Amino acid sequence: FRPDRIESALQSFLCEALGITGVAALNFSFNNIYRDESAPEIPILFVTSPGSDPSRELEEFAENTVGRENFFELSMGGNQNEVALQMLKDAASKGHWLCFKNLHLVTSWLPKLEKEIKSLQPHQNFRLWLTTEAHPKFPAILLESCYKVTYEAPPGIKKNLMRTYQGWGPAYIDQGSVLRAQLLFALAWFHAIMQERRNYIPQGWTKFYEFSYGDFRAGVGVLETLLSEGQGDSIGWETLHGLMENAIYGGRIDNDYDLRVLKAYLEQFFNLEVFNGTQKLSGVVTIPNSKSVKDYLGLINKLSDSDTPTLFGLPINIDRAVQRYNTLQIVGSLKQLMAVSAEDIKFDKERWSQLLGPLTKIWKQLYKQLSDGGIPQIKQHHLAADDPVESFIYAEAYETFKMVEKIDESMEGLNKVIFGTGLLTNDVMQQAIDLLSGKVPIRWSNMWEGSENPSTWLKGFSKRANGLKKWLNKIKEGSLLKSEINLSEIFHPEIFLNAIRQVTARSLNSPIDNMKLAASFDKGKISGPFTLKVEGLLLQGCGFDMARLVEPSDNMPEFLSLPVCSLAWIPSEQQDPYPESIIGQFPIYFLSLIHISEPTRLLSISYAVFCLKKKK
Repeated sequence: FRPDRIESALQSFLCEALGITGVAALNFSFNNIYRDESAPEIPILFVTSPGSDPSRELEEFAENTVGRENFFELSMGGNQNEVALQMLKDAASKGHWLCFKNLHLVTSWLPKLEKEIKSLQPHQNFRLWLTTEAHPKFPAILLESCYKVTYEAPPGIKKNLMRTYQGWGPAYIDQGSVLRAQLLFALAWFHAIMQERRNYIPQGWTKFYEFSYGDFRAGVGVLETLLSEGQGDSIGWETLHGLMENAIYGGRIDNDYDLRVLKAYLEQFFNLEVFNGTQKLSGVVTIPNSKSVKDYLGLINKLSDSDTPTLFGLPINIDRAVQRYNTLQIVGSLKQLMAVSAEDIKFDKERWSQLLGPLTKIWKQLYKQLSDGGIPQIKQHHLAADDPVESFIYAEAYETFKMVEKIDESMEGLNKVIFGTGLLTNDVMQQAIDLLSGKVPIRWSNMWEGSENPSTWLKGFSKRANGLKKWLNKIKEGSLLKSEINLSEIFHPEIFLNAIRQVTARSLNSPIDNMKLAASFDKGKISGPFTLKVEGLLLQGCGFDMARLVEPSDNMPEFLSLPVCSLAWIPSEQQDPYPESIIGQFPIYFLSLIHISEPTRLLSISYAVFCLKKKK
C-alpha cells in the first residue's frame, strides 16, 4: 500500500474512465453564471468551503451589472427570518437582486423560505443569490430547486490568476501608472501563492488558513492608498509589508513559523528589484513593464497548468507528503460515506460482533503484550520523588497504566455484551456508539490526543505504554540519562524536557528562566550536567551530510533518519556549540509517520530547536 501515490492513481483512473484530460474544475465566472444559467425563478446557491466567501465578489459584480442601489443582502442567523421574507417579496416585485448569506445557520427555517420562493411571481430582472456551508440538515427540496455552484479558490496558480483578471477587466488594469499595474499583478501572484500553499499541509502551512477574496480586496485597497500618497510612481515598501503582515494576511496566522513564511514572501515579492525586472517572482516570472491587460494575460497563459513545489520555496520531494495527506482526507471522506447508520448503532448482537469484534481482538493482543511480565505498580513514594525527572516518569507511568486497566475493563465489558454474558450499561453503550461511529471515546482521548482512528489510537497508546515500561526499568537501574532515548516512547516529552531543565538548574544553582536548550550532532560539542542522547529524530524537506543541510533531490526519501542528537540545558550566558551565524532553528514535531493529521508541536518555540549548520 502506497498512500503517497493513491491521489495520482485516482486521478489517472478518473481521467481514463471519463475520457478527460484533467480533474480540475473550469474557471469560475459570475458573468457566465448570470448570462447562461440564471433565471428569475431559479435561486443560485453557492456551497462554500472554509476560507471562501463569494459575497464580496458578488457585490462587486452586482454593482457593475445592475448598480449598487439594486442589490441587497442579508446575513442570516440573527432572528431576521421575517425581515428576510419581506425583503424577498420586495425584491421579487421590483426586480432587484437579493443575497441571503449563511443559510446553514437557519436550516429549520429553510422549508418556509422554499415555499415562499415557489409562490413568487418575480420580475424578469429579479435574481436570488444564496450562500451556505455544507450541512447535513439542508432541505433537499430547496437544494434541488436551486442552481448549485461550489465556490472555492481555483486550483493552481494559473487558474487563480486567471480568475482574478477575469474579475478585473481591461479598463481597471489600464487606468493608472505602470507601477500600479505591476503591483496589482504582484499582489494577485502573492494571493495565489498564499492560497495554493494550503495544499502543502502541514509542511507549507501548519494548518488551513482562510485567506479569502476579502483579504485580497483589502490588499488592493492598501496598494491604491499607498500609490496615491506616492503620486502613482513610488510606494513605501515597509508600510506595505507592515500592513500586509499585521493587519491583513498576518491577522489570520497564529503560528510563529507560518508568520516567518509570510514575512519572507512579502520581502521576496514586494521590493524594488522585482519591479525593475532584475528579480523574478518565485524565480520564474518577470513582471511586464506595461499596464496593458493583454501583456499580463499573455504571461498567465504561458504558465504551466500544474504547480511545482519550488514555486512556493518548498523542497522538490514534498509531493509525496502532500499526496499522503490528501489520501488521508480521501480515506476520511470514504469512512464518512461508510459510517454506520442509526440502525447499526442500536444493539444487535451479530451486527456489533461483526463491527466491533476485530477491535476487541486487537486490544486483547495489545494487552497481552503490555501485561507480559506484569503491569508495573507505582507506589505513592515514587510519585513523591524529589528528583523532577523521576517524579515525571512515575507520574506518567501511573496515569498510563491506570488508563490501561480502564481500557481493558471497558473493552472486556463490551466483549461480554457481544457474547451475551454481560449487561449493556450506559457506559458500554456510549463507548460502543463512539467506536461504531469511528471515533475515539472521550475517556481515551482525554488521556492522550492521538489518532482519530480507534484501532490506530490503541496501537499508538500501547507503543508508548510499552516504552514507559522500559523507561521505568532504566530509572530503577539509574541508566536513563546515560543511554539513548526516544522521545516518542512517552506521552508528554515536553514535560520531560522541562524536568531536565529543572534538575540542570538545581545542579548549577541557577534560575530556571536563565537556561537555554543547546543541541548538536557532534559528540563533545555540548558540556552540561545532564546531556540527553536523543535517537529517532527524522528530517523532512532537505538532506543532511553530517555537516550542513543540503538541497533535496527528487528521488530523496521523504524522511531521513538523523544520527543521535545531544541535547542539554545550559546557562543563557554560556556560548552555544556553534556560532549563531551558521545555525538554523527548526521546530520539532511529535507525530505518527503512518497516520499524520496535523502535527503536534513538541516544544515551545522559545527553546524547541535543534541546530544544523546552514548550507554555505
